[in-house]
Amino acid sequence: MASAVHQPVREGPHLVALTALDGVAAVVVVLIFWVTRLLEAPLPPFEFVLGWVLAGLCAAAMMLRWRSPMVATVVVLIATVAGVTLELSADPLFGVAWTIYPLAVEHGFRRGWVRLSLFLFVIAFAVLASVPTRLDPVASYLLLSLAVVACSWTLGSGTGERVEIAARAAQEHAERMAVERQLEAAREIHDVVANTLGTIGVEAAVAAHVERSSKAELRVSLNEIASASRDALAQVRQVVASLRAGEAAALRAAPTLAELDALFHRARAAGTPVTAQISGTEGLNDVEQMTVFRIIQEALTNVVRHAPGSPCYIDVRCAGDWLMITIDDDGPGMNSTTPLRGHGIVGMQERAEFMGGTCAVVARKQGGLRVRAELPFFRAAQLDERSRPGVQL
Repeated sequence: MASAVHQPVREGPHLVALTALDGVAAVVVVLIFWVTRLLEAPLPPFEFVLGWVLAGLCAAAMMLRWRSPMVATVVVLIATVAGVTLELSADPLFGVAWTIYPLAVEHGFRRGWVRLSLFLFVIAFAVLASVPTRLDPVASYLLLSLAVVACSWTLGSGTGERVEIAARAAQEHAERMAVERQLEAAREIHDVVANTLGTIGVEAAVAAHVERSSKAELRVSLNEIASASRDALAQVRQVVASLRAGEAAALRAAPTLAELDALFHRARAAGTPVTAQISGTEGLNDVEQMTVFRIIQEALTNVVRHAPGSPCYIDVRCAGDWLMITIDDDGPGMNSTTPLRGHGIVGMQERAEFMGGTCAVVARKQGGLRVRAELPFFRAAQLDERSRPGVQL
């Protein structure tokens, strides 16, 4: 997590601005705590030169704190301690506090009680420094230095914890999105393959009775099978391509309501009479159209596979702020061969729930099954569709 925290800073566009800020801080520290001490009293040439060298090292290290916080902190600490010991500097570890901040962001204590203890130490020193005391100057210097470093470390540690929490949340969000994309791809492939194979299976069964069919009827059946196979292969390729290209490509590859006619045609070619009345779908976006299409496709596929030859009635209409999708069939209804909890039904329910709606499969009183999906859509077009009469099934 540490590398993840600092990688954008070390290589990002903000590095120049941070380096400039570090340069200003380095100049301030050197001028206040080093230059004034070096110029206030004559020093031997060696100590004078050494003082400027140490001040330069301190300034350079302060400007490199985000690139290499550990090295910068060690260099400033050594330079400052040497300068104070030789009376070439009066820096109470302000330079160290400046360089230790990114180090604390990366490696700081993440436990609250540690940060609380450090803050209490800083507050205790502030109280102690605000009243007259007889502390030795060395002790006062050490207390001030420890308080400054502790304050910087505590602030950096808290910042690092917030950055880690944000990074962890972003990672979890990315993982959830990846899982959702995988589930969406699985639903897409299932819908495409199940629909196509179901249709092909019925058409192939019809074509198998070649002695009862004319050559023209056989040719039509085989053409339908070939066309359905090509369409399914193309859709699977689109789904796979969308996984590689991202969400925009996935939306471009998603089916729209304009493809419902082809879906109905394939079902009718497989021997399932389809009656459809669709209204209130004007203005739906790509995701909404794909949801409606996939729910109808899966329900129709189940009719073709499990109730072959049974009429199917599809009704899509607006009811207030909801889009109601109803697919009925006159098949055998619920029995041991009806997969009421198959992947297709689960996929329909997941699609409806993702849009904030519901989807249920129930038995009809007059026989057969009913797929009922209710999806919330808020569009101006609803105002015209609410008063439009529908077909009562």
